[in-house]
Amino acid sequence: MNSISIKKFKNMKSLISIIALSLLTTMSFGQNYIDSINYYVQKANDLPKENHSQKIIYLDKAIEFCNKSSLKTMLFLVVQNRINEYIQINEYSLAEKDYLWLIEENDKSPYFGIGNIYWGLANLYRDTKKYKQGLEYYEKAISSNVTIGKFIIYLDYSKCLTSINKYSEAIENINKGLTSLANNDPNVIQINYYKSPGNIPAEYFLLMQQRAKIYFLAEKKKKGCEDLEEILKLIEVEKDIFNIHSNVMELKNKECK
Repeated sequence: MNSISIKKFKNMKSLISIIALSLLTTMSFGQNYIDSINYYVQKANDLPKENHSQKIIYLDKAIEFCNKSSLKTMLFLVVQNRINEYIQINEYSLAEKDYLWLIEENDKSPYFGIGNIYWGLANLYRDTKKYKQGLEYYEKAISSNVTIGKFIIYLDYSKCLTSINKYSEAIENINKGLTSLANNDPNVIQINYYKSPGNIPAEYFLLMQQRAKIYFLAEKKKKGCEDLEEILKLIEVEKDIFNIHSNVMELKNKECK
């Protein structure tokens, strides 16, 4: 091997060493970030539920480390924890700010669960009576990938529409939720799903109960009573996971005399 070849070999070996060191350093710092994030999240989780202010302080620290790293998924998860704490202490403007920040981050680099963020923001707007903004984000949630059942979004969407007396659209969304549930939409992860004698998921009763309420508000008493009768008939043989029997009976006694 001539001197030029030896020099090239040494240079290449040096370059490989630098790359390897760089990768190890990156992995080390990456693990350090993960450890730091987990540490502060755990500190927040260990506090009593009512200690919201201190939880937020720890989550702030965790978010600092998320920002220093490229761990986008962890950023989204930790910020959602902080949003929940803000909502618990009625800091709705701060919760909204965090939601909008996550949406901006998604625009830079897509996040697989962005539909959940849209859904959360839509619920926040609904609960703070900003119905127009809520409707906008329910639409975005439905058209995006989510890690929850879309039938839940349709249910919440219908509640928002009901609040502004758009009963026909609210019923339409309940029907879409029922269709999503029946068709086992691939985006649907059915919480509390169980194999019942009639193979009916428990969420079916929640959707039907909500539809009955809307029918009564829309002065379609007959349809509302029919929905309640169907629920009561099915609950006789199905497991009432959400314990809605008493609520359905109360609504029936009030509306279906």
